[in-house]
Amino acid sequence: MRLPQELRVSYEQPAIQWYYDTFVQAPSATQFLNQHLASWSNLYGNASVESPARKAAYALSLAAFASRVNIREMDDYAKTLYGEALHTTALALANTRTRHTNETLFSVLLLSEYEVSSKP
Repeated sequence: MRLPQELRVSYEQPAIQWYYDTFVQAPSATQFLNQHLASWSNLYGNASVESPARKAAYALSLAAFASRVNIREMDDYAKTLYGEALHTTALALANTRTRHTNETLFSVLLLSEYEVSSKP
């Protein structure tokens, strides 16, 4: 039996929380992760839903979470979100007003992490 659509929980919140707990606040996180993810909560929390940083964070978190819990549907959705994040980031990089913002640069870091982590 499937739950009605209105009762389903979005993947975003548990995926973001798991990623944050695992990689951002984890005491065993590498120095590199600590350096570039130090501003994670501030950037994510202040970003609009359509921002490159928010979309990249969601795609990366969902992909990592899907891999951990081994849910194919979630992984497929993460790939779709990754494509949207790439597009949004490309638009931000092409815009002279947004190309140097913290959100845009942070999205590039997150998307590169997605690429590295998605390789076997």
